[in-house]
Amino acid sequence: MSERLSKSEIQHLTNYWCRTKGIHSRDLTDHPQVNDLVLLIAIRDNLWQDITATEQGVWSAYWGWTYTKAHSLKSKHLAKLENITKSVIFRQSQKQLAREKIRQLRESK
Repeated sequence: MSERLSKSEIQHLTNYWCRTKGIHSRDLTDHPQVNDLVLLIAIRDNLWQDITATEQGVWSAYWGWTYTKAHSLKSKHLAKLENITKSVIFRQSQKQLAREKIRQLRESK
């Protein structure tokens, strides 16, 4: 039972999504660096809880560079974002290993 959304409902949901991400809905079509914005939003949505304060500062600087100034991310920016992503994934795996170790210790008692 698939429901089709009306144009006004789609527009409302798009505006809501944009508002929750901190961008204007017109930026989805008009911003010159929309792909870089989507990348930064994806990083923020998926990794923000495990990013350190320093990494959040780097992300925020890149957001200002890309969203406010409308510059594209350079290869050095993308490399830094890749390093941040790798370090966050490493920290997440270390947390998971620690949780597993604690669970095993609790079960062995």
